[in-house]
Amino acid sequence: MRTILPLLLLPLLACGTKGDDPFGQGGGDNNMGVPTGDGGATGDGGSTTDDTGTGSDGGTTDGGTTDGGTTDDTGTGPVIKGTGYDAGDTAYDLVATDQAGSPFRLHSLYGRNVVLVVGHMDDPAFTNMTTWLGAVEDATVVALVGRDEDGVTADTADALGWASAWGVSTVLVDPTGELVNTWAERAPPKTYVIGASMDIAWTWFGTASQVQVQDKIDDL
Repeated sequence: MRTILPLLLLPLLACGTKGDDPFGQGGGDNNMGVPTGDGGATGDGGSTTDDTGTGSDGGTTDGGTTDGGTTDDTGTGPVIKGTGYDAGDTAYDLVATDQAGSPFRLHSLYGRNVVLVVGHMDDPAFTNMTTWLGAVEDATVVALVGRDEDGVTADTADALGWASAWGVSTVLVDPTGELVNTWAERAPPKTYVIGASMDIAWTWFGTASQVQVQDKIDDL
């Protein structure tokens, strides 16, 4: 019996030792998740979420290519928005045909001072200015005419003869009469002094003098 009793106790001692494993160091480490469950590289999302920010934080969509920079770089010049026909306004774009039959746009003269006279060749108040228009300095002179010397609608031949006779670089014709009515506000003649940015610096109804016009140009 003394030999058999110790042999019976050995399996009981072995079972008791195995049953302590869940409360030991190894089991505790697995339940706390220190080596395998911290999620530092794959579970916190820090590195993968932050890395997507370069495509959505505005770095490439902050207007760098849509703020007008590419439009300004095309070389077509600035876009000019006309506001009126009086001093202090930005001149509208006068679109007409010149003495050579070529298209003309006032805004194409951006960067130059412009003297624009509007009227009829058979109007003494208008023709009184023809003697000095060709002598204006530091400005491009443009004449918009409605009727010729005979009181009928002026054509390009009339405009060419008038430009040659008086040394005016550009004479525009108005087959419908609408341009003269609009730009002279139905009270021709009207004179404009327009700055290089297409801002109207001065206007005058009736006969303007060379001194008046030149002084306004010098003030630009």
